[in-house]
Amino acid sequence: MEAHWFDSFRSVVRKVIVSFGFLLPLAGLAAGMEEPKQLLDLKEIPWVKHDGDKHPILGDQIVLGLDGVSGQIELAPPKGSSDLLDLGWVLEIHAESKGKEIILIPTQSGKLSLPLLLVRSDSGDLIGRTQPLEWDIAAVEKKTEDPPDLALPASLVFPWKRILLWSLAGLSLLVGIIYAAWRIRRKLPEVVELPMPQPPAELEAQQALKALEASQSYQRLDWKRIAHRLSEILKKFLGRRHEFDALESTTAELINTLRNFGIEESSLQDLIVLFEELDRIKFTDWTPEAEAALRYMGAARKITARTSPQNGGGA
Repeated sequence: MEAHWFDSFRSVVRKVIVSFGFLLPLAGLAAGMEEPKQLLDLKEIPWVKHDGDKHPILGDQIVLGLDGVSGQIELAPPKGSSDLLDLGWVLEIHAESKGKEIILIPTQSGKLSLPLLLVRSDSGDLIGRTQPLEWDIAAVEKKTEDPPDLALPASLVFPWKRILLWSLAGLSLLVGIIYAAWRIRRKLPEVVELPMPQPPAELEAQQALKALEASQSYQRLDWKRIAHRLSEILKKFLGRRHEFDALESTTAELINTLRNFGIEESSLQDLIVLFEELDRIKFTDWTPEAEAALRYMGAARKITARTSPQNGGGA
């Protein structure tokens, strides 16, 4: 009766340890509660070597196998280690058709040991354990490649002859283009730009008087602008009509020059009266009456018409 009770208690403790991973360090106690029925040898599957290294290096995968095992595998770590990371391993377990496949990835260099593994059956009974294994893990060495040898050129002779030949060829081509352009230009007829025909002085003056009469200055009776523009139109007309520079002449100089040309005294008196009033407006604050604008425009038209060729005037 007491043996039956002890077996039941032992089975319950074993199932609790299997169910909770944080109780795995007690797996050694559970294993001590009964003797394993057989000792399983861990079979190492050949791992792939890297560049002919004698020992595995960090990051390699060491693949091991347990044939005929389908149950649960537990780790029994040594004292002071809670998991495989403390021992320098990352462990993965996969179920295969022949049994269990265990993949070990070292995370540290030097001598690393894999502690014993406890193997249970599908029903959870402890059926055996493995022997600890040991590997000598080599650190990863960075290989530095030697820079390729850059052979210097045999000689660094500057190609003077080739540059000279290309320069002469380019200069010859440029001279030929310039000569051809000169020959073509000689054959072309020379284009003579004729001056634009200037309208007769009388017509030009009458058009200018008409434009002044239609301007805003004339409509607003801006006397300063009207006097300056009217004086300019008449001086330009008289200068063209008698071929002298009248624009730069004062009123006195203008009258004397016209008198030397033999202009009739009556025509000169009309000019003197008109220019004296225009000068008075330009150089003083005097302002004529509004109807003076019509009188000035009429006098200017009379002067240009009197001196026109068809009238044969004296001015």
